[in-house]
Amino acid sequence: MIGWLVVGAGACAEAPPVAPGDARSVVTAANAEIHALHLEALALPAWPASGVRACAEGGEVQMMTEVGPSTEIEALRHAFAGCATAGWQFDGTIDYLSISFCPDDKPSFTITGAIVLDGRDPCSVAATETCGVIAGEACGARL
Repeated sequence: MIGWLVVGAGACAEAPPVAPGDARSVVTAANAEIHALHLEALALPAWPASGVRACAEGGEVQMMTEVGPSTEIEALRHAFAGCATAGWQFDGTIDYLSISFCPDDKPSFTITGAIVLDGRDPCSVAATETCGVIAGEACGARL
């Protein structure tokens, strides 16, 4: 009975939290996959309502476009399913909200969502990308 308790206790151990450097790396990798999907969408005759792209090392990222009454894109919602890239594997969602464009045509938007990295608990992403520069937090770490 004692042996079972020891094994059982080890099986219930929680995964360690995501380290700050890892959080930045995962968000960078996820953003790269999203941007690659957007480049594919830009190559189409018209921006699609939805799209899907295989991640670099397996799994996929999906995109859903939300259009407002004026037919301008209001949000881009992204879902990761077993996305493997840059040595990471993750699931979760990252949404781009409040989309606008800078004078040099680089986008600006709010980034929200949650990533599940290697089976750990979801960790939140709350950031902005302003004219190509990302700032905010992911998994409790500054980006």
